[in-house]
Amino acid sequence: MVLSPEHPLVDALTTPTQKSAVEKYRESARKLNDAERQNDDRKKTGVDTGATATNPVSGEQIPVWIADYVLMGYGTGAIMAVPSGDERDFEFARAYNLPIVAIQMPPDEWFASNKIAPTTIAACGRRHMSARALHQLVEQKDFTRRQTFDERRNYVDQRLA
Repeated sequence: MVLSPEHPLVDALTTPTQKSAVEKYRESARKLNDAERQNDDRKKTGVDTGATATNPVSGEQIPVWIADYVLMGYGTGAIMAVPSGDERDFEFARAYNLPIVAIQMPPDEWFASNKIAPTTIAACGRRHMSARALHQLVEQKDFTRRQTFDERRNYVDQRLA
């Protein structure tokens, strides 16, 4: 879950151990205007608040981050990040080695036929591939915002074949 740095819940959710890092990040985010923050060519940045939220679908505890690519003036200023389905969330998860949960799960045979080791896939009620493992699969290719998720998936599939 990612909140905009300006979100009113940030202060209440930030743990004491993360307070300094969150304040420093919020100060740097204040220096950027919305156009700069939405620039697709910018590296995605953020900081963990130390808080967790309950995923309403799986019941799992997930970290709550703040990131400047989430804008308070757009929607609620909070997103339930879906890195396997949204390019900005994908880039953010890769940058911070966050899990990339598969929202469409191939059958077990697909993993076996593509020689994906069980250690690459973690079982937490649902399988997910860590951003680090996915990055290892695509290290020769630098994805851009303009590529669709299907293009990225096809590239990974080709690499695994």
